[in-house]
Amino acid sequence: MYLIYTEVSRCTDLPFKFDFTRKVIFFNLLISSNTECTDSANEERVSLFWSHYATSETRNYDLCTKKAEFANFFEELGKRLLSLHAIVSFLFSITTSLYYCCFEASLQLESTV
Repeated sequence: MYLIYTEVSRCTDLPFKFDFTRKVIFFNLLISSNTECTDSANEERVSLFWSHYATSETRNYDLCTKKAEFANFFEELGKRLLSLHAIVSFLFSITTSLYYCCFEASLQLESTV
């Protein structure tokens, strides 16, 4: 990998802050050791590299963004469902309490009559 890095850095002034497995191997296919590093050829290779690099990074970014959006959606949905569950449980407990209070009151009325 070091040889690939030095070959690429010899022909370009690109900042190398990307993973070597994918992008440098692609770049190494663009720059072969038997070609001259002329300005025009180098410029063409660099623009081709960056166009590939930008599209792949954008694709990855979009995928990550969509995953994050789905995660946020389900997190919000979970919070809302928990809130809804809490409200329904509260209403159920109030209804049950009222039912038993009314039921006991009706039993007391029957026993007094």
